[in-house]
Amino acid sequence: MSSASSFSPDKIPDTVLGVPKGSTPGGLSEQTAMSPGSPNCILTPKFIAVEPAQVTFDLSQDRSFANIKITSMNPGRVAWRIRTNAPTRYVVMPTSGFLTSNGNVTASITLIDSHKYHHRHRFMVQAMEAREGEKDRKKIWNDERAEKLDVVQSIRVIASEKASKLTEDSQKESTTTPSSKSSTSSFSTNSKSISDSSESMSTSLAKKEAASSDTPLSDLEYAKKVDELTVKVKGAMGEKAKESQKLIEVVNEVKKIEVELDRTGAQCRDLNDKVAYEETQCTSGEMCSNNESNQITQIWITMITIKNASYAQTVSFFLVITVFGFI
Repeated sequence: MSSASSFSPDKIPDTVLGVPKGSTPGGLSEQTAMSPGSPNCILTPKFIAVEPAQVTFDLSQDRSFANIKITSMNPGRVAWRIRTNAPTRYVVMPTSGFLTSNGNVTASITLIDSHKYHHRHRFMVQAMEAREGEKDRKKIWNDERAEKLDVVQSIRVIASEKASKLTEDSQKESTTTPSSKSSTSSFSTNSKSISDSSESMSTSLAKKEAASSDTPLSDLEYAKKVDELTVKVKGAMGEKAKESQKLIEVVNEVKKIEVELDRTGAQCRDLNDKVAYEETQCTSGEMCSNNESNQITQIWITMITIKNASYAQTVSFFLVITVFGFI
């Protein structure tokens, strides 16, 4: 579980994301990267197809979910990744990977806190060809070819909020208003039937109001049910808040583990360097010890030679004295 890498959509031209100016979000699922110099010239093939082009989040909940389906359209292997301009607001699982021919994967996007949603939040799905030997899904995007527009396909996915019930009702009313106008204009001659229908509607509403006013106990029961449901909703919201907190803690733990792994790897590299240095020192030390032993041997030989020479001189001196004494 991890967050997607970040990007700034304001700094990336629409031509790079494959979105012409003034276009609606409905047709963004298969755009490819284009040259800024020639917006109408497509430089990259279609490696993948992404659906939907617009993910919707329910802001009435504390935590909202959405899915993105990525399908490979390339005969060979394809590397893909998902980026966002709000990496601290969303959790994407998985964030990157590889796809074979006609393969597909569904990435889950979680909006951690619905109160921190913004209408400018964007996602970008990128894809490029992958060689058979490339298996590291993070290292492949550090290559220089990942920066080239004629190699990488970029597809923008827009984030939106789910329409509330009030707006849906207003849309329904706006759609039904023209039909009611046309019906009244076509049946303007039948004023009597219209008046009769209006009277029947008013009488039915009056009967409903009378029934509701004559049953005060049902209102009390309704109030009790409302209180019970309120307690349940508060409990559910508390549980969701706890779950979101646990999710944040899990994400933080994953990040800590990644930091510890990086630190352990650095320590291993330092230890390997120290071992190599010690081996070099030991090798040079053996050479130095051999040189020292040779020097000591030479010194002993010199001392023995000196001793032998002095002994010979002493003997010859005594012989001379002895000879002169006899004389």
